[in-house]
Amino acid sequence: MGGFLPWERLPKEIRLMILEQFLSLSEIEGFSVASAAAVCQEWQPVIEKHTFRSLHLSFQDPATRYHICRLPKRSESIRHLNFGIFLREYGYKEVVNACKYTSRNWTLERADAIQIEFSLRHMFTILRRIKPNRRKQLEVDLTVESPSDPIHHFGCDCGQSMELYDLERNWEWADDVQARPTPPPWAVRKLFDYIYVPSELWSQHPPLKAPAVTKLTLRRQTRRRWPWEGALEEIIRRFPNLEELHWEYWPFMIKIGQSASKGVDLGFFSRMKRVTIFQDFREDIHEAIRLFFPHDDDDVFNNARSAPPGGSMAFAKASYNLESFAGSFVVDAKDFLPTSVSVWPNLTSLALTSGLLVPCPEDDDHDEYIKEINKMFERAAGAALRMPCLQVMELWNGKKGVAGCFRFRVSTRAGYRRVGTISWTGTWELAFGERIIRCWQEVSWGLDAFFELGTTKPLKEDSIKSHADAIIQLQLENQVIHPISLAEIQEETSWNEDSAYIRG
Repeated sequence: MGGFLPWERLPKEIRLMILEQFLSLSEIEGFSVASAAAVCQEWQPVIEKHTFRSLHLSFQDPATRYHICRLPKRSESIRHLNFGIFLREYGYKEVVNACKYTSRNWTLERADAIQIEFSLRHMFTILRRIKPNRRKQLEVDLTVESPSDPIHHFGCDCGQSMELYDLERNWEWADDVQARPTPPPWAVRKLFDYIYVPSELWSQHPPLKAPAVTKLTLRRQTRRRWPWEGALEEIIRRFPNLEELHWEYWPFMIKIGQSASKGVDLGFFSRMKRVTIFQDFREDIHEAIRLFFPHDDDDVFNNARSAPPGGSMAFAKASYNLESFAGSFVVDAKDFLPTSVSVWPNLTSLALTSGLLVPCPEDDDHDEYIKEINKMFERAAGAALRMPCLQVMELWNGKKGVAGCFRFRVSTRAGYRRVGTISWTGTWELAFGERIIRCWQEVSWGLDAFFELGTTKPLKEDSIKSHADAIIQLQLENQVIHPISLAEIQEETSWNEDSAYIRG
């Protein structure tokens, strides 16, 4: 015992360092440290700060709401709030009965609409009690889902086994092993329903506002469709100090690119610093909805990843004041870059996808293919000349078997020497011509940096199982998708590959 120094005799700085290591270990191992706050008074503020930094709340838990509302001092420690709106469970009978009274757009039945309104009202009630703090950020992660959603999750090859679903059952059995069949129409209808928010919520006086919120995150976990006008636009408007928006959505949920091209107001961009928009996609879900619900407008289903030129240009004009913009499968770089925007004075990072970045099809003219890609790279250089703070620009594309990224990056070497580099990473070869090199040389010089031609990094086609694999292997420097969503896509892809699908 003589070799051990009593805890109270350790310097305060050492005790706090040990406590911080303990808290870090709790994050890795996943155990709770909340009860440790009662060990001594010295530990309490440190552990409470750690515990309240990130909270997951559901509006079925009134005790949690009371905890946040009544303890404003603790709310100052909060950096991340995950608000989960949980709808009621459902099955075949519930959805079919509800669908008899719904419009063509498959709006939610009244019970879910009431739950959504109730939850949003309480969310703003909680958030407006938190005082703004310019030195600290507060992120709100908002999800809408039902406990029944995972049961009706798309985990099969929908294009090859459409006839195998059973309207009265959620599961099929083969050799005493539970396997997930093609989702029935009613499950598709429910999973991708509209999120209806009564207009009375937005006309409340005093208006619902939360000035402390600086970041809003909407992940792909919410498959349901946020209507832009009347819901999502109104939510964003209730966060007057919002600096960052991270939005992931599905192509058949809402065509935000088409909406932008038709004049949807993107003025909220002007008061933000960072915007990330990611249009997710899965071939099996896309094919299921296409076959289950024939649509009058085939554009809803065809070219799900194509971005309308008008929408790309609208996003370009709206992004002039941003510090960071990442638009994946919602804009196309070839239409975004040749815009009339005179200058992006604050833009430091830009990530855009382009449908041009694919291997040259065998029946296409290779020279014309190279010409179109070079034209896009030249336009990118022209746009970069109007970005005096640019540090990283990435033009990329990714899907199963295909991944490619053109990257321009300004780095500092030896503590003072700035170097601008262009490089290519992809599953196919792409060489830069002399004209492209000269264009990006001028960009580097305009940014007070030397120019250097980077190396080409090849990738293997068979290692790209999905767009998530493409993002990871391309090592994109811009965060184009939430890390949780990235892991979800990889897990879903792996599940699809490993599952034994039922064939008739």
